[in-house]
Amino acid sequence: MTIHLNYVGCDISKTHLDLFDPQGGRKRAGKAWRVANTHASAAGFASTLAPDCHVILEATGRYDQLLRKALDAAGIAYSRINPTKARRFAEAAGYHAKTDRLDAQMLSEYGQRFEPEAALPIDDARETLTGLRLRRDQLVEARACEKGRRDGATGVTLTSLDDHIAFLDAAIVAIEDEIKAFLKTYPTLGDDHKRLQSAPGVGPVT
Repeated sequence: MTIHLNYVGCDISKTHLDLFDPQGGRKRAGKAWRVANTHASAAGFASTLAPDCHVILEATGRYDQLLRKALDAAGIAYSRINPTKARRFAEAAGYHAKTDRLDAQMLSEYGQRFEPEAALPIDDARETLTGLRLRRDQLVEARACEKGRRDGATGVTLTSLDDHIAFLDAAIVAIEDEIKAFLKTYPTLGDDHKRLQSAPGVGPVT
């Protein structure tokens, strides 16, 4: 017997979740609604979903973390869609206007059309490593900006820039040391790290 899933679309922002359920009803008042992007609201939403629901959301970095954890805890499947793929589908499907509510509806339709595979449950260790990597990227970017500002700088301005660059150098080394120590704490990640570097052109940062 074929089980037809109910694909619920979810557009995520920093402060709220816009949701669209094509079947509507059940424990909710209608097809489209909004809840706060908080632990309590995400957990409350997940608790209303039936086992045949499959939530479709765009990959939005840390803003989708509370929802994903709530769905994992409730045993509800979900898929994270690449934003570029979602936008191309929206254009092809005729979603010319862009609002949070329409984006949620579009994601629901995306699920119905393509039936994407469910994402794996959150791995807390990998989430932590991702956060460390993101912070390193931010520091490296800040250092590159400061180095670019040295051109033509003189006097107190140049000294200030050099002091900040030295601070950022130290901060980058410190977070790289934190990453190395973290990898030693989780053997599986550490093994993956070594194995990936066996490929030509792949270094520690990659």
